[in-house]
Amino acid sequence: MRREQFDVGGYYRLSLQERINSIIRNYGCYQGIIDDYRRELYDWIDGNREKARRDAIGDLGVRICSGAAFVSSTENAVNAKWEIDGILDTYKLTPSCEGIEDYDEISRGLLELKLMKREYRRFRERLASLQSEERKIFLLYMKSSNEGPAVCEEVGLSYKTYRNRVCLIKKKIFSGFICRLDTYDDMNIYIVGGLSDE
Repeated sequence: MRREQFDVGGYYRLSLQERINSIIRNYGCYQGIIDDYRRELYDWIDGNREKARRDAIGDLGVRICSGAAFVSSTENAVNAKWEIDGILDTYKLTPSCEGIEDYDEISRGLLELKLMKREYRRFRERLASLQSEERKIFLLYMKSSNEGPAVCEEVGLSYKTYRNRVCLIKKKIFSGFICRLDTYDDMNIYIVGGLSDE
């Protein structure tokens, strides 16, 4: 059921510093990374639910329609999409998912998605709270990817001053995350489920 490149725990098992550095390195496309992760989870949940449904009725691939209780496949697909979107919005599997094969791993994936969204939102809040000059320097730093001298020229600082300013700004940003658990594993990731979305 599971796709090869989909790695639950690839984010939450990182240390806090590694997770924030991941956001910094991918800042320009991080929302896209979250959206891709959400789509992968959607497909994974949908595939697991379909497999569980077929296993439950002993489906051999042959469908026989019988009588009045017929529900169209389009209606079933709309209902499934609505339910899976609800699962992804609440980060909790519903009782209808009880029999799915990868229940625990999907549950951790949902909590990982919640953690990614939460930390990305917190990072953006910390970035917005910087003074305008600091924000400008740090945004250029995130966009530059090892082009320090060009950025120094643009902001009118020496390379050493620029590096020092970036380090100080990073410390300010990291200070907003200090109260969070540093590293999660397969058991304590469930703590994220109890955290509010704020």
